[in-house]
Amino acid sequence: MRKMLDGCEWIMRIVKLNLICVLTSALGIVVFSFLPALVGGLYVTRGWLKGETDLPIWKRFWQGFKQYYGKSQLLGWILAIGYLILYVDYSFFNRLQGDVIGSLGLGSLVILSGIWMMLTIYIFPLMLTKNLSILRLFKVSFFSIMAYIHYLFIALIGILAILFISYLLPGMWVFLTIGTILFWVNCFYRIVEHKLSQKHVLMKI
Repeated sequence: MRKMLDGCEWIMRIVKLNLICVLTSALGIVVFSFLPALVGGLYVTRGWLKGETDLPIWKRFWQGFKQYYGKSQLLGWILAIGYLILYVDYSFFNRLQGDVIGSLGLGSLVILSGIWMMLTIYIFPLMLTKNLSILRLFKVSFFSIMAYIHYLFIALIGILAILFISYLLPGMWVFLTIGTILFWVNCFYRIVEHKLSQKHVLMKI
């Protein structure tokens, strides 16, 4: 019974966080608040993983939202430009399908897209734990991914699985999807962070 109550309590925490993220994004017309809302959510789930489960969710969310608003927006635009470049390249090489250059180009883009998505997963939790410049954030994120790419690959597969389930059950978007993804991402970030700290390489890159 105790385990069931604990499980229900965790579900309610994720539902509350999900609703806060959705409502904050909607109030900011998505463009102005979506990424800061996700960062605020990561800030909350990071606290949960450290055992800080008694702090008010909204208060902690708002702290992360305000503190990292500008940096998260800047990172978001840089990442979005990267995705746009990948899409343009994909459209170009897709027209050359059947050609050796086209096949090689598409294969390379698949690999680059995977790395860019893993970079997107890792860079925001890193921003919350390390006071680094934008350039250094990308540099540390890239080498961290290369060092433990299998962990980030599993994290990416997990996110895609959550999104697929949410596609089948649309109601999840409002209550569980975002909160679950943020918690999942922070779990894998902490695993990689722990592995790197054991090797004393994170701050030497």
